[in-house]
Amino acid sequence: MNLQELSIEELKTLHETAKERKAEEQSAIDEIDAEMVRRFKVDKDHIGTRSFDEASFTVHKNVSWDQDALGVAAETIKGWKQPVADYIDTTMKVTESKWNAWPETVRKVFEPARSVKSGKVKVVFK
Repeated sequence: MNLQELSIEELKTLHETAKERKAEEQSAIDEIDAEMVRRFKVDKDHIGTRSFDEASFTVHKNVSWDQDALGVAAETIKGWKQPVADYIDTTMKVTESKWNAWPETVRKVFEPARSVKSGKVKVVFK
C-alpha cells in the first residue's frame, strides 16, 4: 500500500482502523497473559523469573522511595561528613507551569540550563 497515494479521508480511516486493531490486540494479549498467570498459579509477589516447560514468567519489581524519608537520610549522611552523591542520585527539574510564571529576571538566570526538544508528533484527524 502506498500511503502517498491515499486521500486524507482514506488516511483518517486507515489510522482509526489501525488504532482500533492495536487496542483489540493489546486487550487480547493482556487476557491471554492473565490466563497463563492463572493456569500456572504465578505468585505476583515472587519477584524474578520462574520457568516451566511451556512458558516462563518474569515478575518485575517496582521500587519507589519516600522523598521525605530520603531527605532525612541525606541529612544524616551529611551529618556524618559523607558525600551524599555517593549514596543518592538527585535530579533537579522545573515544571513548565513554574517556568511560565516566573518573571523575566528569574528566567534569565535559568535559561542556560534549559533546553527544549520536540517530541513525538500526535496526529488528530477532524
